[in-house]
Amino acid sequence: MNVQELNYILCIARHQNLTEAAQELYLSQPTLSKYLQKLEREMNGKLFSRVGNRYVPTDLGRRYLEYARRMLELDRDWQKELQDLNACRQGELNIAFPLMRSSCLVPRVLPVFHARYPGVQVNLWEESCAVHAGRPAGLCGVQ
Repeated sequence: MNVQELNYILCIARHQNLTEAAQELYLSQPTLSKYLQKLEREMNGKLFSRVGNRYVPTDLGRRYLEYARRMLELDRDWQKELQDLNACRQGELNIAFPLMRSSCLVPRVLPVFHARYPGVQVNLWEESCAVHAGRPAGLCGVQ
């Protein structure tokens, strides 16, 4: 089940008419009808009862529509969050500072960073460290 398929069924329910739904979806009516029949076979039950030209959701159909709406809402939430993450408006940043430098750098840099990226959580670590085998002082194990 994908987002497009969920939209197909929601569109049929909204219009209660296969022809009107197909027009909105830029599909032929037979294509939408075949999709609905295939889905109903997969579910082993009818999603809609046909009353004249109207398609009325069955009990199974009402339940499917409820889940479809929730799934589309989750997809919209995810797309928004993904967009925010890609635009660096949300996320998490981990920074390790040498003990002696953090007190002078953090108070100047953090407010500016937070103003520009308010949705990014910053985790700070202060470490006192000596030079470790081949590692310059100040890296303290952070790679």
